[in-house]
Amino acid sequence: MISFRYHLVSIVAVLFALAIGIVVGSGLLSDPLRRQLKTQVDRLAATNEQLLRDLGERDSALDQLRAFAEAAEARLTEDALLGRSVVLFSLEGTDGAMLDELRGSIEQAGGRVALTVTALDRLSLEGAEDRSELATLTGSSATAPGDLRRQTASMLGSGAAAAAGTASEGIGATPDQRFEQLAQELADAGFVALEDVQEGDAVPTDSVFLVAAGAPDPLAYGPTGFVKALCLGLSDGAGGILVAEPSASVWGLVEEIRADADTRERIATVDQADTAPGRIETVLGLDAASEGRAGHYGVQPGAILLPESAGS
Repeated sequence: MISFRYHLVSIVAVLFALAIGIVVGSGLLSDPLRRQLKTQVDRLAATNEQLLRDLGERDSALDQLRAFAEAAEARLTEDALLGRSVVLFSLEGTDGAMLDELRGSIEQAGGRVALTVTALDRLSLEGAEDRSELATLTGSSATAPGDLRRQTASMLGSGAAAAAGTASEGIGATPDQRFEQLAQELADAGFVALEDVQEGDAVPTDSVFLVAAGAPDPLAYGPTGFVKALCLGLSDGAGGILVAEPSASVWGLVEEIRADADTRERIATVDQADTAPGRIETVLGLDAASEGRAGHYGVQPGAILLPESAGS
């Protein structure tokens, strides 16, 4: 992503080039005017060189901060998720490197990803056949793609929350079995993909939930409605929930959760999950969310860097 500072240097360079062109083509101008133009060109050149030096120093400082965060991650998150099961929800098209790194951070903190549910692109519901099949699977009477997606997300969320809150009793279908059946039917139809499925309960009791999604490129459909409905369904249970999005994402998931009163107080968020600080915030934020403290972490306005209890 091109930042403002690089735009600034580019603008100065363009002005510098224009000024040189003016000086070169100023043979017919008077000597005082040529001297004045030369002075201005020299000032622009000096300013440009200083900007480049400043940028180099800032980039070096940022590299050092990133290296420090990566080195400190293991110590800051040690045992933060010890023995905890994490159910990971994502959307197709999400930054794959971020997902892999978040899984690694969860394991490093003593937790495990018990199940990954990925919403696939078929949920764009562009065709009538797709909409009809999804409505049949979910028992929905909705016909609009957005309504169908939201209802599906809500069912997945509330089903996972119920499964996490109830141990298997051995009498009739358990909440975990009902959730697993729904998820498997959606997977068989190509609406979701299931990974990391463990033997036994698909959603272990007392699981925490991580919704990690986002990318620099937009989806074929707006994902905010789906993710918000999923989170509201998940919030029906007692497990902690955190939404994590990479810093360069254009999906606006974290922004939507933070802006809505229904989700802001119940759902934790991280706005830079593709960075070492973001991974630390995600792990510690999940730990805090499991205790009922839904904070908002990162670098965007209103966010804080770490849960208040971190390191205490």
